[in-house]
Amino acid sequence: MPIITLTTDWGLKDYPVAAVKGTLYGLCPGVEIVDITHQIPFFNIIEAAYTLNSCSYSFPQGTIHIIGLENTSREVEVLAVRHNGQYFLGVDNGIFSLMFEAHTADIVQLPLYPYTPKTFLTLDVMIPAAVALIRGEDLSLLGTPKDAFLIRSLLYATYDENVIRGAVSYIDSFENVVTNISRDLFNRIGKGRAFHITMKTQKHQIKKLCESYGDVANGDVFALFNSQGLLEIGMALGPAASLLGLSYNETIRIEFNDR
Repeated sequence: MPIITLTTDWGLKDYPVAAVKGTLYGLCPGVEIVDITHQIPFFNIIEAAYTLNSCSYSFPQGTIHIIGLENTSREVEVLAVRHNGQYFLGVDNGIFSLMFEAHTADIVQLPLYPYTPKTFLTLDVMIPAAVALIRGEDLSLLGTPKDAFLIRSLLYATYDENVIRGAVSYIDSFENVVTNISRDLFNRIGKGRAFHITMKTQKHQIKKLCESYGDVANGDVFALFNSQGLLEIGMALGPAASLLGLSYNETIRIEFNDR
């Protein structure tokens, strides 16, 4: 059974989700459509990339992931990308570079059928490509091969011998805060030393890591490395982002010492 996933910023109030699903069901009876999310903040490719990266590996090879974050520019390009046996269809707005490196993927630029400002790119361009893939057409026949996609620079954590400076890169629906500090970087700089994590107000300091969300008492602030290997800060049964005053790109600092 073919699987198509949808990751969009369309919300659930208006018609686009139903229009896309209805078209797919009509063209591909038996297709299974999985809604990853339709609540991505408008045009937030960083959050979309994080969300899709966090779950795409769970799907079988041959899965088609449609990314519905469209761009109103007349210069837009739409790509079909094959990576690790799965397909990703979306606007070339930098999102692909946040998920994988170009040399690890096969890239095709999809033809834009007479483009007008009213074109619904997901419906008019990506859906025909997805249907062709489901019917067994090779990726190379869908458009023009490309060597690269648009590169979007992502802020990386900085560091010296004793300090890592990172930033908030994602806030989930429970208001847990995900940073861009990886477990590998933490271990490489920390070398097993004592540490403390400070945030915006410096009111809360975290001096140990938890293994799971259930390791602390209600209301306590905690830190752990999540399933993506990124440092996450939360509050047991509380909205960490709101109560700690943290938002996207806020600085998170880890200082190590030998005592």
